Amino acid sequence: MKISYYAKTDIGLLRTENQDSYGIGEDCYLVCDGMGGAVAGSFASQVAVEVILKLCKTINIEQVRDIIGNELSKIGNDIDIFSPIVAIMLANRMLYNLTIKYPKLAGMGTTAVMSKVDRDYNVLNVYHVGDSRLYRIREGNIKLLTKDHSKINDLLDAGKLTQEDVKFTENQNIITRAVGIASSVKVDYRQYHYKPNDFYIMCSDGLNGEIDDNSINDIVNKNGKNLAFAVNELITSANRAGGRDNTTVIMFTIEDDGQPVKLLKDIKKDILSFSDNDLQKGLYEDRILKESSKKLSIEIPENLKKKKKIYTYLYIVVFVTSLLFLGYYFFSRKEEEKAHNKKLDEISGVILNIRRLNKGRLKTIKEADNYNYKKQLLEESKNFYEGHSFPFVNAAVFIEEKTGYNKFIAISGNYPIKVYLPQGEYKMSLKYPSFSLVDNNFNIVKYLNLSVDLIGELREEIILMVPNNLED
Repeated sequence: MKISYYAKTDIGLLRTENQDSYGIGEDCYLVCDGMGGAVAGSFASQVAVEVILKLCKTINIEQVRDIIGNELSKIGNDIDIFSPIVAIMLANRMLYNLTIKYPKLAGMGTTAVMSKVDRDYNVLNVYHVGDSRLYRIREGNIKLLTKDHSKINDLLDAGKLTQEDVKFTENQNIITRAVGIASSVKVDYRQYHYKPNDFYIMCSDGLNGEIDDNSINDIVNKNGKNLAFAVNELITSANRAGGRDNTTVIMFTIEDDGQPVKLLKDIKKDILSFSDNDLQKGLYEDRILKESSKKLSIEIPENLKKKKKIYTYLYIVVFVTSLLFLGYYFFSRKEEEKAHNKKLDEISGVILNIRRLNKGRLKTIKEADNYNYKKQLLEESKNFYEGHSFPFVNAAVFIEEKTGYNKFIAISGNYPIKVYLPQGEYKMSLKYPSFSLVDNNFNIVKYLNLSVDLIGELREEIILMVPNNLED
């Protein structure tokens, strides 16, 4: 089998640094998407790539047994399968240890998705932590081979969210598993048979966060004969769609060289998870890392190291200065509190609780047999909104004076919006494709009249948005 590949990483249009890293080993491909303040995210992904690829080559069966233990029985004693699992766990342990030693690295971590080709059995071994992805395109059809470790997927699995609701949900990039954020990590593993002329696309979420799977499929099918062109087109498309994150793509294809191959009969079709959540395993990992330190060239950036100790006399100066200002602070604080309380008494405005009907309620209203009953159901939905609706996300909120002058613009989210406005009459509109508002008479309208007439408190307004076709 002949393997051809092309890889590229891009900073995107909005980020000031690239926190993605990738690595290519012997029939191994790895993408890591870092997270953390300052340059800690890029440092985390770079360290993970180096540790994983280097230690994959040197891990022996005794070290595998120390870390994997009884879980070896899930697959067998094949060190070629287990060495990447152990290498990812060792990368996790190293990053975690560094966060303990260097406080500025606290909170850093990285995703990891890795593919390892077994030429003997036409098997692709896949290792995964986080929300970086691996896709396969076979005979023109795309399939996601990994499952994101994310809050969204947890809610989908628990039945608390539907696929239809995902695009309206905030915080879609919250991941539930990463390398380096805890002393132990759970690594998912799965096997796939590969076929000649399959295309495999590994990527950070900068790609799939901007363009959908069908777009990825179209680009690869049009340009797959030229891997470099296809990868560049994928990244360009992500940037055209917004480029809000770093984007990394590795694309590879496996060609038939005419040599006979053996197919693995008992391929593991289900996701298998391996964890090193055990104190003794942690001690083994520390020992292996110590023994492997000469093979690794990890250098901590100077700006991430601990600051040098400040001389004692500087502490004294700071302490004395603090005492001098302490009395002044408490005196001025009282004056500020008086002024603040006075301002609170003059505040006016509204709290906008913007919501949309859930699927069950929307169906009931659509099936209502007459106009008055439909209005009655809308009234119930607004008065008892907790049971019939959920927050409307990503609608554009506009509040104007009667003269047309804009006073407030925002995007709705999972929580009500506080709007501070002078007393007066306003017009409010919410813009979202194919949706309108329900007014106080329970008619479907494009905007609402809004009155601000209270001082000293914010009045809550329940804003119900419904599809335009509900009028039909």
